[in-house]
Amino acid sequence: MKPLPFDLPFKLPKLPEKVKIMATKTNIILLLLVLWSAAHVVDLNNNIRHETQIYGKAQEQEIRLNQDYAELQYEFSQASENKIINNAAKKLNMREPSVEETIILELR
Repeated sequence: MKPLPFDLPFKLPKLPEKVKIMATKTNIILLLLVLWSAAHVVDLNNNIRHETQIYGKAQEQEIRLNQDYAELQYEFSQASENKIINNAAKKLNMREPSVEETIILELR
């Protein structure tokens, strides 16, 4: 054992052989626990990254679906307006004027 650069106020006791074996077993158990913990942290980080990607894709899909829904609502409103106008025109026996019946006015 290499001497220390300073004097200790007391001497470190030597560990008995049984304690050395127990300390070695404890160190191995602690090492295994640290390795398992590190692997678990890495796995959690990968899961978080994966879930974040899935969440981002779901948000993009939500935006696309909302846009499609807005377009469908607009098309439906246009179709229903045309249908209402056509039904009212039929009830009143209205028709579109022909070219001969069309009069163009110019204001000066």
